[in-house]
Amino acid sequence: FVTSMKNDGDMTDESTIFPCPFLWPTFGTPLDRADYICNSLAWQAELPGSGLYAAWLSTSTVDAKDRVGTGTSGWANTCSPEGRVATSLSDLTDGSLQNSILCDENGTDQTAPSINWVWTGSNPNGRADDNTCEDWTKGTSGATGHTGNLSKTDEDWTGRIFARGCGDTPRAGAYCFRKQ
Repeated sequence: FVTSMKNDGDMTDESTIFPCPFLWPTFGTPLDRADYICNSLAWQAELPGSGLYAAWLSTSTVDAKDRVGTGTSGWANTCSPEGRVATSLSDLTDGSLQNSILCDENGTDQTAPSINWVWTGSNPNGRADDNTCEDWTKGTSGATGHTGNLSKTDEDWTGRIFARGCGDTPRAGAYCFRKQ
């Protein structure tokens, strides 16, 4: 799913993150905190496997593809369980999706005119891009973050060439995948 709540590129500052009703963790890396957001939203929406979700984000030392498991059961869209996104990790990272990841944790379509950005820091193969809002620690326009477009099924779903200012508006969401 794609998160219903949007943020700037700083995953360390609770004042710029989502208005989450849970206690904000003071532990871990920005990726740990992004995973916390995914798992909190999955839990609130009563999705199966709560606690097993990972944000599709790369950093200078971690690739998004290494964070979501092998995808032995594949991944489906929360809008429609029949709306398979990918059948495996290799399918997820081959440059195209079977269906776009349009919906949030509640199954609500998140597409909007011109507001379809999702933070990824990742190339289509799931490996890190150079633009990660300084490893998701900067939410200012001076830093840049690679974004994907949630309405796309080609390489643009995770980002191919577009990096935006980490403090730019509108804010962007994040993809969350159930680890398997």
